Amino acid sequence: MIARAAVGLPAPLLHPALFAEQECADLLAADLPIRRAEMYSPDVDGAPLVDSRQYSARLSFVTWDWVLHRLQAALTAASEFFGFPALQLREAPRIARYDVGGLFDWHHDAADQPGTPPRRLTGSVPLAPADAYAGGEFAIQHQGAVHVASTLVGAATLFPARWLHRVAPVTEGTRAVLVFWGY
Repeated sequence: MIARAAVGLPAPLLHPALFAEQECADLLAADLPIRRAEMYSPDVDGAPLVDSRQYSARLSFVTWDWVLHRLQAALTAASEFFGFPALQLREAPRIARYDVGGLFDWHHDAADQPGTPPRRLTGSVPLAPADAYAGGEFAIQHQGAVHVASTLVGAATLFPARWLHRVAPVTEGTRAVLVFWGY
């Protein structure tokens, strides 16, 4: 069952039970390599520097078939919903962990890179319950409206990758989500 995440049009798409709570707990408990997220901004000389004021999180990449199949099914439903041609996963989804101070300021995911297809759709699935952290609100902006994404564990929020969105700074605990894109 899929539904609008907020009242009014247009709004993100909400898939309220893409993953069960236990599956989300299993993803969080998995022994996956973790690395710091990197967002580069040019320094005074034009050299790239990691900019933790824009993006601060820890990432793990997920390649298990059962997760990929579930995400592909969500992309298929969202393709039809948003009127996109059939979308495919083309990069590994990732678990993003935002610790205290972690954030991802306003941005979109559809940066066009020469020689690579653009991301068309973004998806985010909360893995940690909302009472495990404070702050960290995930907001999506489109046509002057700001939609706050669901914090329901296992619920996928999907939206066009060109829409602006952000994760506000986490003030307590760790916010953990599974993030993926359709091409």
